[in-house]
Amino acid sequence: MQLLQGLFAALHTLAGCISFELKSEKENAEIRLSDPLQYQSIVDAEWNIIYDKLDKCVKSGAKIVLSQLAIGDLATQYFADRDILCARRVTEEDLQRVAAATGGTVQTSVNNVIDDVLGSCEVFEEKQVGNERFNIFSGCPSGQTATIVLRGGADQVFY
Repeated sequence: MQLLQGLFAALHTLAGCISFELKSEKENAEIRLSDPLQYQSIVDAEWNIIYDKLDKCVKSGAKIVLSQLAIGDLATQYFADRDILCARRVTEEDLQRVAAATGGTVQTSVNNVIDDVLGSCEVFEEKQVGNERFNIFSGCPSGQTATIVLRGGADQVFY
């Protein structure tokens, strides 16, 4: 795991229930082609959809993207190449907490992401404690919350 030594500045956070993953459909979707050359245009359209979503996130100005859904390898690399940190499968409760602390709004679409829906924090760090990774947002404008991490050898230590 790469330990981030703290990203400083006003970091914009985009939290949402948006999937950034190419995957096969679960439904029995069927496309009949009369010309094999049409296949490439369909594949290109699928790639254009995912790249369009990724471009919209980048253009929003977000430096941290949190998603309740999966983020595929393609999207992870795309964001990393543009110095954007992303976290996948964040629980809805955690998305709401981060949005409340950073002053952002949870989004369900990347269309029309405006500055008002992005949250901000002064410092973001990713730390590993034992086998767990923690994303730490500090200096949040609406931050009235705190998390205390307790760690011990066994559950009995905490009773």
